[in-house]
Amino acid sequence: MIGIGIQFCHVVKRQPNGFQIVSKVGLGTDQSVWAEVAYLGLSRKAVDEILEEDRTAVIVDHDDGREYVNSHAVVKNCRCPKLQKQLTAAVDELRDRLHPKNFRR
Repeated sequence: MIGIGIQFCHVVKRQPNGFQIVSKVGLGTDQSVWAEVAYLGLSRKAVDEILEEDRTAVIVDHDDGREYVNSHAVVKNCRCPKLQKQLTAAVDELRDRLHPKNFRR
C-alpha cells in the first residue's frame, strides 16, 4: 500500500459562550480530512470500532500524541442517521475552515 501525504494546520472555532477551540486538522493528498478524535468527541469504543474496519483510518501525531481519524471512516462507521448527518456537517465545517473561499456555499 502506498501512503498518502497529510498536511496539518490549526483551525480555531469560537463557541457560542465566547471560548475558542483550537484544533489541528489534516488534509490528505487524496483530499481526505483528518480530524482530532477529541475534537469530534469520539469515544475509545468508537475509535476501536473504526480501527477494526480499517487499521489505516486512525493515526497518531508522534510530536504531540494526538490521535486523528479519517473523517470518511467516522461517517461510514456511524450507525445512527441523525448522528451521521451531524458528523458530516462537522467535517464540512472543518473543510470550510481549511478552504474559506470554496464553492460549496
